[in-house]
Amino acid sequence: MIVNQRNCERAFTLVELMVVILIVAILAAVAIPVLRNRVDAAKWSEGKAQTAKYVDYVAELNKLGMAGRLLSAFAEAKSEKS
Repeated sequence: MIVNQRNCERAFTLVELMVVILIVAILAAVAIPVLRNRVDAAKWSEGKAQTAKYVDYVAELNKLGMAGRLLSAFAEAKSEKS
């Protein structure tokens, strides 16, 4: 009989377990929306960075295109003089 009393003293009661579960649920209810907002903000800023990178690529391609047109115009002008 003494062994059973020791086991009962060491165990958690159902009320204590329910309180712990309630606390974890409340913390999850608060934390999940905050984490979602952070994830959305991170995705938005990643998209913004990717867009900026592509804008830079387009600007470089535009510069190369302008340089190519200038070189071809220069070559045409030089060939017409000859």
